[in-house]
Amino acid sequence: MGKVARSDPLITALGNQWMRRNLGNKSMRTHYVSAAMRLSGRLLLQLQSMVTSPTGISMDDYLNPKFFTDVARAALKVARQDALDGENVGVPSNAIKLSFDIKRLTNIKLAKAIQDGVQNARQKATYFLELTAID
Repeated sequence: MGKVARSDPLITALGNQWMRRNLGNKSMRTHYVSAAMRLSGRLLLQLQSMVTSPTGISMDDYLNPKFFTDVARAALKVARQDALDGENVGVPSNAIKLSFDIKRLTNIKLAKAIQDGVQNARQKATYFLELTAID
């Protein structure tokens, strides 16, 4: 899982963002960074096992409106949703943390698309963020 998280550019950028946010907290920042990257790595592995796609597909590719439902389902699987009772989640904190980190990952994708001037990626990231905001 660590290898997957470290090899994905978006997850690495998320780890860097967590590091910057916790610069003053030397004792805990490495734990926060590794936990966020590990959880996002689990999400990516879950997505890769659920969605039939070529191997090596990155988190950037999944943060696309057409994969929104798959991302939501994968997040629930990472949070260990009960198969019999859909409202029972084994690790609800993972679902909450992933919801925030998915938005952060999408914002990182959006920022990169704006910097690179890639209109298509910018539009996909914007639409994905809009889907996360719908209640």
